[in-house]
Amino acid sequence: MASIGRPPPAPGTLLRGRRALVVEASRRVRLMLREVVSGFGPDQVVSSDNATDALDDLRAERFDLIVCGQVPGPGYDTVTLIERIRALGLIPRCGTLVVLTPSRTTRDVVSLAAQGPDLCLIRPIGAAELAQRLRATLEEKVLLEPVVGAIEAGDVRASIERTLALGPGRTELKRSALRMVCEDLLERRDTARAEEVLELAAAFGDAPWMTLAQARIRTLQGQEAQALALLERLVSDRPEFIASYDALASIEADLGAFPSAVRHLEEANARAGFSVSRFRRTGALAIRSGDLGLAESALDRLLGRVERSELAEGADYVAMVDVLAARGKLERAGQVARELQRNHSYCPDSSVLLPLVVYRRRVEEGGDPTAALETLLQALEKAGPEVSVETRLQVLEACLEQGLRREALAIARAIALSGRADRFRLGRVRALLERTPDHAPG
Repeated sequence: MASIGRPPPAPGTLLRGRRALVVEASRRVRLMLREVVSGFGPDQVVSSDNATDALDDLRAERFDLIVCGQVPGPGYDTVTLIERIRALGLIPRCGTLVVLTPSRTTRDVVSLAAQGPDLCLIRPIGAAELAQRLRATLEEKVLLEPVVGAIEAGDVRASIERTLALGPGRTELKRSALRMVCEDLLERRDTARAEEVLELAAAFGDAPWMTLAQARIRTLQGQEAQALALLERLVSDRPEFIASYDALASIEADLGAFPSAVRHLEEANARAGFSVSRFRRTGALAIRSGDLGLAESALDRLLGRVERSELAEGADYVAMVDVLAARGKLERAGQVARELQRNHSYCPDSSVLLPLVVYRRRVEEGGDPTAALETLLQALEKAGPEVSVETRLQVLEACLEQGLRREALAIARAIALSGRADRFRLGRVRALLERTPDHAPG
Protein backbone atom coordinates (compact mmCIF):
# COMPACT_ATOMS: atom_id res chain seq x y z
CA MET A 1 0.00 0.00 0.00
CA ALA A 2 1.30 3.43 -0.91
CA SER A 3 1.90 5.89 1.92
CA ILE A 4 0.00 9.19 1.92
CA GLY A 5 2.04 12.06 0.50
CA ARG A 6 4.77 9.83 -0.92
CA PRO A 7 5.38 9.16 -4.61
CA PRO A 8 3.95 5.94 -6.06
CA PRO A 9 6.13 2.84 -6.47
CA ALA A 10 8.42 2.33 -9.45
CA PRO A 11 6.53 1.40 -12.65
CA GLY A 12 7.78 -2.19 -12.59
CA THR A 13 6.20 -2.74 -9.18
CA LEU A 14 2.81 -1.02 -9.62
CA LEU A 15 1.04 -4.37 -9.93
CA ARG A 16 3.24 -6.36 -7.55
CA GLY A 17 1.12 -8.76 -5.52
CA ARG A 18 -1.76 -8.31 -7.95
CA ARG A 19 -3.32 -10.22 -10.83
CA ALA A 20 -4.37 -8.89 -14.24
CA LEU A 21 -6.85 -10.08 -16.85
CA VAL A 22 -6.66 -9.25 -20.55
CA VAL A 23 -9.70 -9.84 -22.80
CA GLU A 24 -9.09 -9.48 -26.54
CA ALA A 25 -10.16 -11.49 -29.59
CA SER A 26 -7.10 -10.75 -31.74
CA ARG A 27 -4.11 -12.91 -30.81
CA ARG A 28 -1.66 -10.25 -31.99
CA VAL A 29 -3.28 -7.48 -29.94
CA ARG A 30 -3.76 -9.78 -26.97
CA LEU A 31 -0.03 -10.58 -26.90
CA MET A 32 0.79 -6.86 -27.07
CA LEU A 33 -1.56 -6.12 -24.18
CA ARG A 34 -0.06 -8.94 -22.11
CA GLU A 35 3.44 -7.62 -22.72
CA VAL A 36 2.51 -4.07 -21.68
CA VAL A 37 0.68 -5.23 -18.56
CA SER A 38 3.51 -7.59 -17.60
CA GLY A 39 5.84 -4.60 -17.54
CA PHE A 40 4.12 -3.38 -14.36
CA GLY A 41 5.11 -6.48 -12.39
CA PRO A 42 1.87 -8.38 -11.73
CA ASP A 43 2.08 -11.79 -10.09
CA GLN A 44 0.04 -13.24 -12.96
CA VAL A 45 -1.51 -12.13 -16.24
CA VAL A 46 -4.44 -14.22 -17.45
CA SER A 47 -5.75 -13.70 -20.97
CA SER A 48 -8.97 -14.67 -22.70
CA ASP A 49 -10.24 -14.33 -26.24
CA ASN A 50 -13.96 -14.19 -25.33
CA ALA A 51 -16.35 -12.76 -22.74
CA THR A 52 -17.66 -16.08 -21.40
CA ASP A 53 -14.23 -17.38 -20.40
CA ALA A 54 -13.30 -13.96 -19.00
CA LEU A 55 -16.31 -13.95 -16.72
CA ASP A 56 -15.50 -17.49 -15.55
CA ASP A 57 -11.97 -16.29 -14.68
CA LEU A 58 -13.35 -13.28 -12.81
CA ARG A 59 -15.75 -15.43 -10.81
CA ALA A 60 -12.93 -17.80 -9.85
CA GLU A 61 -10.23 -15.29 -8.86
CA ARG A 62 -9.74 -11.66 -7.86
CA PHE A 63 -8.21 -9.42 -10.52
CA ASP A 64 -6.98 -5.92 -9.73
CA LEU A 65 -6.58 -4.90 -13.39
CA ILE A 66 -8.97 -5.76 -16.23
CA VAL A 67 -8.14 -4.72 -19.78
CA CYS A 68 -11.00 -5.12 -22.26
CA GLY A 69 -10.36 -4.87 -25.99
CA GLN A 70 -12.45 -6.47 -28.71
CA VAL A 71 -14.85 -8.78 -26.90
CA PRO A 72 -16.62 -11.58 -28.80
CA GLY A 73 -19.15 -13.96 -27.32
CA PRO A 74 -22.91 -14.63 -27.52
CA GLY A 75 -24.71 -11.39 -26.71
CA TYR A 76 -21.53 -9.59 -25.72
CA ASP A 77 -19.53 -6.58 -26.78
CA THR A 78 -17.20 -4.42 -24.72
CA VAL A 79 -20.03 -2.38 -23.17
CA THR A 80 -22.13 -5.40 -22.16
CA LEU A 81 -19.09 -7.14 -20.67
CA ILE A 82 -18.23 -4.12 -18.52
CA GLU A 83 -21.88 -3.79 -17.52
CA ARG A 84 -21.88 -7.45 -16.48
CA ILE A 85 -18.63 -7.08 -14.52
CA ARG A 86 -20.08 -4.09 -12.64
CA ALA A 87 -23.44 -5.79 -12.02
CA LEU A 88 -21.81 -8.92 -10.58
CA GLY A 89 -19.29 -6.97 -8.50
CA LEU A 90 -16.35 -8.75 -10.12
CA ILE A 91 -13.84 -5.91 -9.74
CA PRO A 92 -12.65 -4.64 -6.34
CA ARG A 93 -13.35 -1.08 -5.25
CA CYS A 94 -9.78 -0.02 -6.02
CA GLY A 95 -9.46 -2.20 -9.11
CA THR A 96 -8.61 -0.71 -12.49
CA LEU A 97 -10.81 -1.18 -15.55
CA VAL A 98 -9.32 -0.26 -18.92
CA VAL A 99 -11.16 -0.26 -22.25
CA LEU A 100 -9.75 -0.13 -25.78
CA THR A 101 -12.30 0.60 -28.50
CA PRO A 102 -12.01 1.21 -32.25
CA SER A 103 -15.14 3.35 -32.26
CA ARG A 104 -15.02 7.14 -32.31
CA THR A 105 -18.78 7.80 -32.55
CA THR A 106 -20.35 9.94 -29.84
CA ARG A 107 -22.94 7.27 -29.11
CA ASP A 108 -20.37 4.53 -28.51
CA VAL A 109 -18.15 6.78 -26.41
CA VAL A 110 -21.16 7.77 -24.27
CA SER A 111 -22.09 4.08 -23.91
CA LEU A 112 -18.62 3.23 -22.64
CA ALA A 113 -18.42 6.27 -20.35
CA ALA A 114 -21.73 5.25 -18.75
CA GLN A 115 -20.04 2.06 -17.49
CA GLY A 116 -17.36 4.06 -15.68
CA PRO A 117 -14.03 2.66 -16.93
CA ASP A 118 -10.92 4.14 -15.35
CA LEU A 119 -9.29 4.54 -18.74
CA CYS A 120 -10.84 4.52 -22.23
CA LEU A 121 -8.47 4.45 -25.20
CA ILE A 122 -9.18 4.63 -28.94
CA ARG A 123 -7.61 1.96 -31.13
CA PRO A 124 -5.24 1.59 -32.82
CA ILE A 125 -2.76 2.48 -30.09
CA GLY A 126 0.92 1.66 -29.81
CA ALA A 127 2.50 -0.23 -26.93
CA ALA A 128 4.51 2.79 -25.76
CA GLU A 129 1.49 5.10 -25.56
CA LEU A 130 -0.61 2.40 -23.89
CA ALA A 131 2.11 1.82 -21.28
CA GLN A 132 2.34 5.55 -20.58
CA ARG A 133 -1.40 5.99 -20.14
CA LEU A 134 -1.78 2.82 -18.10
CA ARG A 135 1.12 3.82 -15.83
CA ALA A 136 -0.53 7.16 -14.99
CA THR A 137 -3.84 5.41 -14.18
CA LEU A 138 -2.21 2.75 -12.01
CA GLU A 139 -0.20 5.36 -10.11
CA GLU A 140 -3.41 7.18 -9.24
CA LYS A 141 -5.03 3.95 -8.11
CA VAL A 142 -2.10 3.18 -5.82
CA LEU A 143 -2.41 6.64 -4.26
CA LEU A 144 -6.10 5.98 -3.58
CA GLU A 145 -5.51 2.72 -1.73
CA PRO A 146 -5.25 4.28 1.75
CA VAL A 147 -8.55 6.09 1.14
CA VAL A 148 -10.21 2.86 0.01
CA GLY A 149 -8.85 1.07 3.08
CA ALA A 150 -10.47 3.66 5.35
CA ILE A 151 -13.78 3.45 3.45
CA GLU A 152 -13.86 -0.34 3.74
CA ALA A 153 -13.09 -0.03 7.45
CA GLY A 154 -16.06 2.32 7.82
CA ASP A 155 -13.82 5.16 9.05
CA VAL A 156 -15.23 8.25 7.37
CA ARG A 157 -12.96 10.71 9.15
CA ALA A 158 -9.84 8.77 8.14
CA SER A 159 -11.01 8.48 4.54
CA ILE A 160 -11.44 12.27 4.35
CA GLU A 161 -8.10 12.95 6.06
CA ARG A 162 -6.33 10.60 3.68
CA THR A 163 -8.00 12.28 0.72
CA LEU A 164 -6.83 15.71 1.79
CA ALA A 165 -3.34 14.30 2.40
CA LEU A 166 -2.96 13.28 -1.22
CA GLY A 167 -0.83 16.36 -1.70
CA PRO A 168 -0.99 19.67 -3.56
CA GLY A 169 -2.74 19.69 -6.89
CA ARG A 170 -4.31 16.34 -7.73
CA THR A 171 -7.74 18.01 -7.75
CA GLU A 172 -9.37 15.37 -9.91
CA LEU A 173 -7.90 12.58 -7.80
CA LYS A 174 -9.22 14.13 -4.58
CA ARG A 175 -12.64 14.57 -6.16
CA SER A 176 -12.61 10.90 -7.20
CA ALA A 177 -11.70 9.87 -3.66
CA LEU A 178 -14.49 11.97 -2.15
CA ARG A 179 -16.90 10.48 -4.66
CA MET A 180 -16.10 6.99 -3.33
CA VAL A 181 -16.59 8.22 0.24
CA CYS A 182 -19.92 9.85 -0.64
CA GLU A 183 -21.23 6.83 -2.54
CA ASP A 184 -20.33 4.54 0.34
CA LEU A 185 -22.24 6.79 2.76
CA LEU A 186 -25.27 6.83 0.48
CA GLU A 187 -25.22 3.03 0.29
CA ARG A 188 -25.45 3.13 4.08
CA ARG A 189 -28.17 5.80 3.86
CA ASP A 190 -26.06 8.23 5.92
CA THR A 191 -27.36 11.39 4.24
CA ALA A 192 -26.04 13.86 6.82
CA ARG A 193 -22.39 12.89 6.39
CA ALA A 194 -22.85 12.44 2.64
CA GLU A 195 -23.89 16.09 2.44
CA GLU A 196 -20.79 17.10 4.39
CA VAL A 197 -18.58 15.19 1.96
CA LEU A 198 -20.33 16.83 -0.99
CA GLU A 199 -19.66 20.27 0.45
CA LEU A 200 -15.99 19.36 0.78
CA ALA A 201 -15.89 17.96 -2.78
CA ALA A 202 -17.38 21.18 -4.17
CA ALA A 203 -14.18 22.97 -3.12
CA PHE A 204 -12.38 20.97 -5.81
CA GLY A 205 -14.78 21.95 -8.58
CA ASP A 206 -18.18 20.81 -9.85
CA ALA A 207 -18.92 17.44 -11.45
CA PRO A 208 -22.16 15.72 -12.62
CA TRP A 209 -21.87 12.99 -10.00
CA MET A 210 -22.29 15.64 -7.28
CA THR A 211 -25.72 16.65 -8.55
CA LEU A 212 -26.63 12.97 -8.85
CA ALA A 213 -25.57 12.44 -5.23
CA GLN A 214 -27.59 15.48 -4.11
CA ALA A 215 -30.65 14.03 -5.84
CA ARG A 216 -30.14 10.70 -4.13
CA ILE A 217 -29.87 12.43 -0.77
CA ARG A 218 -33.15 14.28 -1.39
CA THR A 219 -34.80 10.99 -2.40
CA LEU A 220 -33.63 9.24 0.77
CA GLN A 221 -34.99 12.20 2.76
CA GLY A 222 -38.39 11.84 1.09
CA GLN A 223 -37.99 15.03 -0.98
CA GLU A 224 -38.65 13.47 -4.37
CA ALA A 225 -39.82 16.70 -6.00
CA GLN A 226 -36.49 18.38 -5.22
CA ALA A 227 -34.62 15.34 -6.46
CA LEU A 228 -36.52 15.38 -9.75
CA ALA A 229 -35.81 19.08 -10.23
CA LEU A 230 -32.07 18.51 -9.69
CA LEU A 231 -32.03 15.64 -12.17
CA GLU A 232 -34.06 17.44 -14.81
CA ARG A 233 -31.56 20.28 -14.69
CA LEU A 234 -28.68 17.82 -14.92
CA VAL A 235 -30.21 16.16 -17.99
CA SER A 236 -30.60 19.57 -19.59
CA ASP A 237 -27.07 20.73 -18.76
CA ARG A 238 -25.22 17.44 -19.27
CA PRO A 239 -27.29 15.26 -21.64
CA GLU A 240 -24.38 12.87 -22.12
CA PHE A 241 -24.38 11.92 -18.41
CA ILE A 242 -26.52 8.79 -18.76
CA ALA A 243 -26.79 8.01 -15.04
CA SER A 244 -29.11 11.02 -14.62
CA TYR A 245 -31.73 9.48 -16.92
CA ASP A 246 -31.63 6.21 -14.98
CA ALA A 247 -32.00 8.07 -11.68
CA LEU A 248 -34.94 10.08 -13.02
CA ALA A 249 -36.68 6.94 -14.23
CA SER A 250 -36.12 5.22 -10.88
CA ILE A 251 -37.76 8.03 -8.89
CA GLU A 252 -40.62 8.42 -11.36
CA ALA A 253 -41.31 4.68 -11.32
CA ASP A 254 -41.44 4.71 -7.50
CA LEU A 255 -43.95 7.57 -7.74
CA GLY A 256 -46.06 5.66 -10.26
CA ALA A 257 -45.23 8.03 -13.13
CA PHE A 258 -44.52 5.16 -15.50
CA PRO A 259 -44.93 6.97 -18.86
CA SER A 260 -42.43 9.64 -17.81
CA ALA A 261 -40.02 7.00 -16.50
CA VAL A 262 -40.20 5.14 -19.81
CA ARG A 263 -39.61 8.37 -21.73
CA HIS A 264 -36.39 9.06 -19.84
CA LEU A 265 -35.17 5.49 -20.33
CA GLU A 266 -35.84 5.75 -24.06
CA GLU A 267 -33.89 9.01 -24.17
CA ALA A 268 -30.97 7.21 -22.55
CA ASN A 269 -31.32 4.30 -24.97
CA ALA A 270 -31.18 6.72 -27.90
CA ARG A 271 -28.07 8.47 -26.59
CA ALA A 272 -26.08 5.55 -25.23
CA GLY A 273 -27.10 2.56 -27.29
CA PHE A 274 -27.68 -0.93 -25.97
CA SER A 275 -27.67 -1.73 -22.25
CA VAL A 276 -29.05 -5.02 -20.97
CA SER A 277 -30.35 -3.56 -17.71
CA ARG A 278 -31.85 -0.46 -19.31
CA PHE A 279 -33.67 -2.27 -22.11
CA ARG A 280 -34.98 -4.81 -19.60
CA ARG A 281 -36.22 -2.00 -17.38
CA THR A 282 -37.74 -0.14 -20.34
CA GLY A 283 -39.80 -3.21 -21.20
CA ALA A 284 -40.99 -3.67 -17.61
CA LEU A 285 -42.00 -0.03 -17.14
CA ALA A 286 -43.63 0.16 -20.57
CA ILE A 287 -45.86 -2.73 -19.49
CA ARG A 288 -46.82 -0.84 -16.36
CA SER A 289 -47.54 2.32 -18.34
CA GLY A 290 -49.81 0.35 -20.67
CA ASP A 291 -47.63 0.96 -23.73
CA LEU A 292 -47.48 -2.64 -24.93
CA GLY A 293 -46.13 -1.62 -28.33
CA LEU A 294 -43.06 -0.06 -26.75
CA ALA A 295 -42.77 -2.98 -24.33
CA GLU A 296 -42.72 -5.42 -27.23
CA SER A 297 -40.13 -3.32 -29.07
CA ALA A 298 -37.81 -3.06 -26.05
CA LEU A 299 -38.09 -6.75 -25.20
CA ASP A 300 -37.61 -7.75 -28.82
CA ARG A 301 -34.40 -5.70 -28.99
CA LEU A 302 -33.27 -7.22 -25.70
CA LEU A 303 -33.89 -10.82 -26.70
CA GLY A 304 -32.38 -10.21 -30.12
CA ARG A 305 -29.10 -9.35 -28.43
CA VAL A 306 -28.94 -11.73 -25.48
CA GLU A 307 -30.69 -14.86 -26.77
CA ARG A 308 -28.70 -18.04 -26.05
CA SER A 309 -26.25 -16.20 -23.85
CA GLU A 310 -25.89 -16.01 -20.08
CA LEU A 311 -27.19 -12.44 -20.30
CA ALA A 312 -30.69 -13.72 -21.06
CA GLU A 313 -33.06 -14.40 -18.18
CA GLY A 314 -36.17 -16.53 -18.15
CA ALA A 315 -38.11 -13.48 -16.99
CA ASP A 316 -37.33 -11.76 -20.30
CA TYR A 317 -39.15 -14.48 -22.20
CA VAL A 318 -41.99 -14.51 -19.70
CA ALA A 319 -42.54 -10.78 -20.14
CA MET A 320 -42.40 -11.08 -23.93
CA VAL A 321 -44.97 -13.89 -24.01
CA ASP A 322 -47.29 -11.88 -21.73
CA VAL A 323 -47.01 -8.81 -23.97
CA LEU A 324 -47.49 -10.74 -27.21
CA ALA A 325 -50.48 -12.61 -25.82
CA ALA A 326 -52.06 -9.37 -24.62
CA ARG A 327 -51.58 -7.91 -28.12
CA GLY A 328 -53.17 -10.95 -29.73
CA LYS A 329 -49.92 -12.12 -31.35
CA LEU A 330 -50.37 -15.70 -30.23
CA GLU A 331 -48.31 -17.38 -32.93
CA ARG A 332 -45.26 -15.31 -32.02
CA ALA A 333 -46.04 -15.82 -28.32
CA GLY A 334 -45.93 -19.57 -28.89
CA GLN A 335 -42.57 -19.27 -30.64
CA VAL A 336 -41.09 -17.33 -27.71
CA ALA A 337 -42.54 -19.84 -25.23
CA ARG A 338 -40.84 -22.68 -27.13
CA GLU A 339 -37.56 -20.71 -27.16
CA LEU A 340 -37.86 -20.43 -23.39
CA GLN A 341 -38.30 -24.19 -23.09
CA ARG A 342 -35.28 -24.85 -25.31
CA ASN A 343 -32.89 -22.28 -23.88
CA HIS A 344 -34.02 -21.91 -20.26
CA SER A 345 -35.70 -25.16 -19.29
CA TYR A 346 -34.64 -24.51 -15.67
CA CYS A 347 -37.03 -21.53 -15.55
CA PRO A 348 -40.19 -22.60 -13.66
CA ASP A 349 -42.36 -20.69 -16.14
CA SER A 350 -41.02 -22.64 -19.10
CA SER A 351 -43.53 -25.49 -18.66
CA VAL A 352 -46.48 -23.14 -18.07
CA LEU A 353 -46.28 -20.55 -20.83
CA LEU A 354 -46.90 -22.85 -23.79
CA PRO A 355 -50.12 -24.29 -22.25
CA LEU A 356 -51.11 -20.68 -21.53
CA VAL A 357 -50.67 -19.75 -25.20
CA VAL A 358 -52.59 -22.87 -26.28
CA TYR A 359 -55.46 -21.79 -24.02
CA ARG A 360 -55.43 -18.26 -25.46
CA ARG A 361 -55.50 -19.58 -29.01
CA ARG A 362 -58.40 -21.88 -28.17
CA VAL A 363 -60.38 -18.92 -26.82
CA GLU A 364 -59.52 -16.82 -29.86
CA GLU A 365 -60.69 -19.58 -32.21
CA GLY A 366 -64.03 -19.73 -30.43
CA GLY A 367 -63.68 -23.35 -29.35
CA ASP A 368 -64.24 -24.98 -25.98
CA PRO A 369 -61.22 -24.01 -23.83
CA THR A 370 -62.08 -26.33 -20.91
CA ALA A 371 -59.48 -29.00 -21.68
CA ALA A 372 -56.81 -26.40 -22.47
CA LEU A 373 -57.46 -24.60 -19.18
CA GLU A 374 -57.32 -27.87 -17.25
CA THR A 375 -53.94 -28.63 -18.84
CA LEU A 376 -52.77 -25.13 -17.95
CA LEU A 377 -53.77 -25.50 -14.29
CA GLN A 378 -52.03 -28.87 -14.10
CA ALA A 379 -48.87 -27.35 -15.56
CA LEU A 380 -48.99 -24.51 -13.02
CA GLU A 381 -49.40 -26.91 -10.10
CA LYS A 382 -46.58 -29.14 -11.33
CA ALA A 383 -44.20 -26.19 -11.86
CA GLY A 384 -44.43 -25.31 -8.16
CA PRO A 385 -44.23 -22.09 -6.14
CA GLU A 386 -41.34 -20.53 -8.08
CA VAL A 387 -43.50 -19.65 -11.11
CA SER A 388 -43.36 -15.89 -11.63
CA VAL A 389 -46.07 -13.54 -10.43
CA GLU A 390 -46.62 -12.37 -14.03
CA THR A 391 -47.42 -15.87 -15.26
CA ARG A 392 -49.64 -16.60 -12.27
CA LEU A 393 -51.57 -13.43 -13.04
CA GLN A 394 -52.19 -14.65 -16.59
CA VAL A 395 -53.51 -17.97 -15.30
CA LEU A 396 -55.64 -16.20 -12.69
CA GLU A 397 -57.22 -14.11 -15.43
CA ALA A 398 -57.89 -17.24 -17.50
CA CYS A 399 -59.66 -18.84 -14.53
CA LEU A 400 -61.85 -15.79 -14.04
CA GLU A 401 -62.68 -15.72 -17.76
CA GLN A 402 -64.06 -19.24 -17.45
CA GLY A 403 -65.80 -18.67 -14.12
CA LEU A 404 -63.36 -20.71 -12.02
CA ARG A 405 -63.35 -18.30 -9.11
CA ARG A 406 -62.25 -20.83 -6.52
CA GLU A 407 -59.13 -21.65 -8.53
CA ALA A 408 -58.57 -17.96 -9.15
CA LEU A 409 -58.70 -17.19 -5.43
CA ALA A 410 -56.17 -19.96 -4.74
CA ILE A 411 -53.79 -18.42 -7.26
CA ALA A 412 -54.38 -14.96 -5.78
CA ARG A 413 -53.48 -16.26 -2.32
CA ALA A 414 -50.31 -17.86 -3.69
CA ILE A 415 -49.32 -14.53 -5.28
CA ALA A 416 -49.94 -12.61 -2.05
CA LEU A 417 -48.02 -15.14 0.07
CA SER A 418 -45.08 -15.38 -2.32
CA GLY A 419 -43.59 -12.11 -1.11
CA ARG A 420 -42.61 -11.33 -4.72
CA ALA A 421 -45.59 -9.19 -5.71
CA ASP A 422 -45.21 -5.42 -5.49
CA ARG A 423 -48.05 -2.93 -5.05
CA PHE A 424 -48.64 -2.74 -8.79
CA ARG A 425 -49.17 -6.49 -9.16
CA LEU A 426 -51.20 -6.84 -5.97
CA GLY A 427 -53.41 -4.02 -7.25
CA ARG A 428 -53.89 -5.91 -10.49
CA VAL A 429 -54.94 -9.04 -8.57
CA ARG A 430 -57.46 -7.00 -6.62
CA ALA A 431 -58.82 -5.35 -9.75
CA LEU A 432 -59.27 -8.70 -11.52
CA LEU A 433 -61.11 -10.22 -8.58
CA GLU A 434 -63.35 -7.18 -8.09
CA ARG A 435 -64.21 -7.15 -11.80
CA THR A 436 -65.63 -10.68 -11.57
CA PRO A 437 -68.77 -11.23 -9.45
CA ASP A 438 -68.64 -13.65 -6.53
CA HIS A 439 -71.56 -15.65 -7.90
CA ALA A 440 -69.72 -16.63 -11.07
CA PRO A 441 -70.08 -20.36 -11.82
CA GLY A 442 -67.41 -22.74 -10.53
